[in-house]
Formats: sequence, structure tokens, C-alpha cells
Amino acid sequence: MRNTVNYTGKSEKVNLVWNLKDDDKAIKGTYVAQIYTDEKFLGETTFTLK
Repeated sequence: MRNTVNYTGKSEKVNLVWNLKDDDKAIKGTYVAQIYTDEKFLGETTFTLK
């Protein structure tokens, strides 16, 4: 999943949608989301599907 955000220097909420293919399922568990610029790694967070 990928999204382009134009940084303006202000805090901004960004939503991403995970579109599953027809035969795929969202599996319960903890996932890691990593954030990058074109040049470097900015940070990461986790989220849990129940």
C-alpha cells in the first residue's frame, strides 16, 4: 500500500485503504506500518486487527 502526501509543515491526518483481492482475507494479528520519504525512513507504528 502506498500514498503520496505533500508535506506542508503542519500536522495532517492521512487515511489509507487496504483493498483485498477477491480471494484474500484480512488475517487477525499485529502489523507494522513504516513511513518513508524518498530519501529516508521516518518512523513506524503498529496496528492490530481483531
